[in-house]
Amino acid sequence: MVPRAALPVALALLLLAGVGGSRPAAAAAPPALPVGEDGRFLTNLSAPVLAPGSSGSVGYRLQDPLPGAMTDVNLTFEIYAFTASPGGRSGGVPNGSLTFPGTPSPSVVALATFPDVAPGAGARAGSVAVAAGGGAGDGSYAIRVALAFTENGSRFLLESRGYFSDAQWEAATLANGSDGPPTLNVTRLGVSGVVPETAVGVDSDPWTVPVLALTALGLLLAGAGAFVYFRRGPGSSSGARSPPAPQSAPSAAGK
Repeated sequence: MVPRAALPVALALLLLAGVGGSRPAAAAAPPALPVGEDGRFLTNLSAPVLAPGSSGSVGYRLQDPLPGAMTDVNLTFEIYAFTASPGGRSGGVPNGSLTFPGTPSPSVVALATFPDVAPGAGARAGSVAVAAGGGAGDGSYAIRVALAFTENGSRFLLESRGYFSDAQWEAATLANGSDGPPTLNVTRLGVSGVVPETAVGVDSDPWTVPVLALTALGLLLAGAGAFVYFRRGPGSSSGARSPPAPQSAPSAAGK
């Protein structure tokens, strides 16, 4: 039986860690968004704690804070790291452990598309189904998120912390003196901004799942508040802006 505190601790470690998967550099960097705007596109990101063999959904709210309509909108979710519980190390996702159901077969990648999202129309609530295999190991399964869209003729790309290696993230993080938090130069990351990411928990003890679900929800809500606070910090006009605090939003599995 897994101790009641094991998975919340694993989730907390996962959300506070820092290993990302590098992606190839784009030929031309997308335009950087105004400071703080990237924190407004994707909110209410939530994920369940599942028992092996069960299913649930990752929820989100998507909105357009820009002056013009967002078109050709692609929202991607990818299961990219696993931290075993209790006390395991982060690594790759075991085959068949956690997947997004779909056709023709389940996958670790899910894509939600929208022809357009109008500005000022309010947030669109959505979700993607996720399922734990019968042999899924107990622990935390990190899900990174990417948002791509076109607005006013420009193609924008926002990605979560899990898309970047430690070296890439550190190279883009700039000291901001002793009076404020460090800033993040998203231009150095080759993106327009940073969006949240989350983690699905799997626990084989049915008595702990409801408790762990509430614990995970608390972590996500606290992280969302920190994310909004730090994204409103000082930035520069050259693509530098305050990085999110290490929590469920822009974090990754790792060290």
